[in-house]
Amino acid sequence: MLSAWLRIRYPNVCSMALASSAPIKMANGYLKFVGSPPYYETVTNTLKHYGEQCPDITRRAFSEILELSSRGEEGFKLISKLFSLCKPLTTADMEQFILWIQTSFGTLAQLNYPYPSNFLAPLPAYPAKVACDILMNSSSPVHAIIEISNLLYNGTQAPISCFDIYSEFTGCANKVGCLSGFDGMAWDFQQCSGINILANTNNKTDMFPPKKWIFGDIEAHCKSTWGVTPDPEWMKIFTGGANLAGASKIIFSNGIFDPWHGGGFLDLRTNDLISLVYVGAHHLDLRSSNEKDPESVVETRKLEVKWLDMWIQGKEEWNE
Repeated sequence: MLSAWLRIRYPNVCSMALASSAPIKMANGYLKFVGSPPYYETVTNTLKHYGEQCPDITRRAFSEILELSSRGEEGFKLISKLFSLCKPLTTADMEQFILWIQTSFGTLAQLNYPYPSNFLAPLPAYPAKVACDILMNSSSPVHAIIEISNLLYNGTQAPISCFDIYSEFTGCANKVGCLSGFDGMAWDFQQCSGINILANTNNKTDMFPPKKWIFGDIEAHCKSTWGVTPDPEWMKIFTGGANLAGASKIIFSNGIFDPWHGGGFLDLRTNDLISLVYVGAHHLDLRSSNEKDPESVVETRKLEVKWLDMWIQGKEEWNE
């Protein structure tokens, strides 16, 4: 997103931009994009790509967890034991706990690379497929999402004795989760000072418990965490929001497995605004080449080089 915004805002400084996995529509708070899925709907679709039954099994798992939580202390103790949590759950922890699980699914979809990676966590090749295989082969839906959560929070590392849902999932303004450490803090402050992402769930087009976030939730988090009040209109005014009327020489590339892709521009094709869509995960086109890269990613990289070269040479039209 930053490269696109830099080009839009300062065209005298930035000659062109390649914006990979840039959910500009989401970042401006737009909740509906015609023909484009929201964040958690893409997470659901990515798992469904590997198994038609995977979303329904996940829905049953969450339903069973919520039923257990309705039993009070007895249910919380059982959930805490099943998930090997470091501290017993309480009613006050349930929102954090659900987000902790959801984030494991979202991150596995986002990092669904065709080879083992260590970007945000050490993960196997195609971790979303691994998650779907777990769902279809587990003894129960709940045990399946226990294993899936472990895949992210303790994937290929030495086993840990328990899981801390507050240190492993750092809540932030967008409720999708932030990285740990200074990177996570910087991303959270950036959201509080201009980016407004509302990653809602409905349990219909996605497989997660229904939750509708409102701007007031972002505002409350930002005030308590950073002492700042976000302005939902500032980014739209500063960068133009979803209006690209004044933009030029930007390539928007997106992978269909990436949960952020629904907030991007997917159907631009002029001589100076280009959309490229490939079968892959979050900014896979910007990662180093690998023999396991899908052909669509290889082709996308070639097209990116051709368009950038065309603009560098000052050509006005694409020539095959």
